Amino acid sequence: MTDRRAPIISIFGLQDCLLCKKKKPMKFNSLLIYLMLTIALSSCSPTSTPEPFNAKPEVVLKNFKAWWEYHSQNINLSKNYTALDASSKVINHELFLQMLATGNYVAFRLNTPDLSYQYKLYELSPKADNEIRTQAIQFGEAGYRKFKMEGTRLPDFNFTDLNGNVYNKENTKGKIVVVKCWFVNCQKCVEEMPALNELVKEFSNRPDVVFISLAFDSKEKLKKFLTNTTFDYAVIPVSQNYLEEKLKVTEYPTHFILNRKGRVTKVVTDYHDMIYALKYQLSE
Repeated sequence: MTDRRAPIISIFGLQDCLLCKKKKPMKFNSLLIYLMLTIALSSCSPTSTPEPFNAKPEVVLKNFKAWWEYHSQNINLSKNYTALDASSKVINHELFLQMLATGNYVAFRLNTPDLSYQYKLYELSPKADNEIRTQAIQFGEAGYRKFKMEGTRLPDFNFTDLNGNVYNKENTKGKIVVVKCWFVNCQKCVEEMPALNELVKEFSNRPDVVFISLAFDSKEKLKKFLTNTTFDYAVIPVSQNYLEEKLKVTEYPTHFILNRKGRVTKVVTDYHDMIYALKYQLSE
């Protein structure tokens, strides 16, 4: 490292004084010298760069359990996040998800003063746990499928619920549509219903927000289910093929948010994320 102290000392005549006793140093304020030397010395001292991640990679990646706990608590690809590659360059979500799906990277959340969501790719070493790599691929692929749905329209959007009410792109035009994909024997799908009923109640005075659900059970099975369970969404029986082949649903429940133009703005699997996405959509 370049020694910056000599030039600064020279400015005040000290260097000449030390080298040649015949020369007298300049007169100056001793406090000023002290301050200048302090600044010079501190500028030459090594500075430590704070860890950008909110956890140490070597701790998170020591085994699958540690990584899974970290990922579950910190990485949510349904959020509105800023994506960065391994060199800290901001990239679009599509490229971020594609790189995640290669299995060569995992995502870490960065420390941000405003608590915003910033995810950065971290390259896995060749010796990384294969379970971590495999799961990272699955997360990347699932995230990419959901991302590709954004901006599209639901195919064959013409549904009739158990009460005979029709929902299509014409009578929902100008409205925000919340769609839940589920089936009767899905425990998680049923467990979230009380929270979804509260959401329907919250927006009961908003005719511009419509809640429908698509279930791949028969009409008879759905009617029987609803005699014992309250679900305030419109319930629409559809084929499993429609959900999994046309809507690319791989997890249940899955929620879609459609904007006022009938286009998908968000696909999520957690109802908390769905509520966040819905309120974000309404704020735009």
